[in-house]
Amino acid sequence: MANEWTLVTQLEPAIPYTVANGTGIEKGTVLKITDSGTAIISTASTDPTCGIAYVEKIASDGNTQLAVLKRGRAIVTASGAITVGWPVKSAAGSDTAFSNTVMVCLDTAANSGAVIIGTAEATFADGERGQIFFNFGSGTK
Repeated sequence: MANEWTLVTQLEPAIPYTVANGTGIEKGTVLKITDSGTAIISTASTDPTCGIAYVEKIASDGNTQLAVLKRGRAIVTASGAITVGWPVKSAAGSDTAFSNTVMVCLDTAANSGAVIIGTAEATFADGERGQIFFNFGSGTK
């Protein structure tokens, strides 16, 4: 993976999510929530997200639980220009260059609820790193 988040401030303890034993997940990876409270790597900008991996999950290590952070501040990479104060979402897609990047979240039905992951605390250009406040699962449309 690339563009993993760099944690600046942790505002609450990490909580456990179920993950597949055979999957490797790097620390700082944006995670999608699936049915039954299972977390997987986010792969689309419309994914309902649940947090970022707090620790690395090594593939086939026997672990099926992963500590996930839901609230804090992090340094992230922008996909497109982002203005301070704007809501952001995952920019994940089929192109791995966008893995773990964030983009402005426009006000549409597809960009509400768990799709909104936080608020930009700086203005930064495409490909630049900047700080966001993340609060997974608190978005509204």
